[in-house]
Amino acid sequence: MIKVGIIEEDNSLLKNLNIFLGNFPDLQIVFSFPDFIEFEHSGKREKILTPDVILIDYSQPADRQKMDILSHLAEIFPAAKLLVYTDFGDEEMVVESIMKGASGYLLKSSTLYDIYSAIKECCFQGSFISSKAMLRIINFIHRKQSAVVLQDDLNIRQRQIANCLQQGFTYEEISKQLGISRFTVNYHVQRIFRKMMVKSRTELIYKLTKTEELIYK
Repeated sequence: MIKVGIIEEDNSLLKNLNIFLGNFPDLQIVFSFPDFIEFEHSGKREKILTPDVILIDYSQPADRQKMDILSHLAEIFPAAKLLVYTDFGDEEMVVESIMKGASGYLLKSSTLYDIYSAIKECCFQGSFISSKAMLRIINFIHRKQSAVVLQDDLNIRQRQIANCLQQGFTYEEISKQLGISRFTVNYHVQRIFRKMMVKSRTELIYKLTKTEELIYK
C-alpha cells in the first residue's frame, strides 16, 4: 500500500483529494494539511507514518519560501517522493522544484485520476513529470545552455532504454518494446543512473536533454 501525504491550500480541493484518493485500496492517506505551517505545528506530527509520496500544492510563484518547503520536507522525510501539484508551469519553477528535491511535477489542469496515476508512478518508478512540465524543462535547457553528453558513456542497449525513459515509457513498456525482462530493464537503468551520476528518471531526463544533439540513433 502506498502511504500518501497531502499539503493543499485550497480547502475544497483538499477535501476532494481526500475523498477521491481515499477510495483507492492501494493508497493510504497518512496526513492531510492545508499548509506546511499547520503540518509543522501539528501535535500529531511525531505519530505520522512516513509517507511514500507527498502531494504538495505550489500556488504562489512569487513566494520563494515555497521552494524552501520542498527542502524542509525532503529533510523530514528523506525517503519520500515529493510530487509538486500546481497551477503554474513556469520553466524556471519546474527546474528549481526538481533541484530543491521534487521527484515529480503535475499541473492542476490534470484530472484527479491523473493525480492517482502520478502518485503510483512516483512511488514505483521513482519520479513523474507531466508532458507539459517536461516541455517547460526542455525549453528552459535549450534557452539557457547545452552540455555535451559523451556517446561513449552509454552502450547501445542503455541508449535505447534511456530513449524510452525520455519518452515516458514505464519499465513494463520498455520490457515489451525491447523484448527483455523487467529485471534486465531495471539492471540497465541502474547502470545508466550510475554512469550519468543521477538518482532518478527526472534527473536523467534533465541531464540528457542538455546535449547539443541526440546521443542515440
